[in-house]
Amino acid sequence: VDLFLGWWDYGFKSWRKRAGKDATLAFTCELGPKPYAITGRDGEDTTDRWDESMLMRQEIRDLWAKTFG
Repeated sequence: VDLFLGWWDYGFKSWRKRAGKDATLAFTCELGPKPYAITGRDGEDTTDRWDESMLMRQEIRDLWAKTFG
């Protein structure tokens, strides 16, 4: 996760340097379901992908907020 947050931090800062005052940035990060998720012997996800998505969403929002100024 830290590797991706570092890339996104760099990307957000770089984008802000080039973007106009009223520009908007669309950002999508996908935590895909099977077959992308880690699954158990039963073939089901071993973690709660919704909870992980909400955690990632907050991490990215916090990162975005830090890149102001």
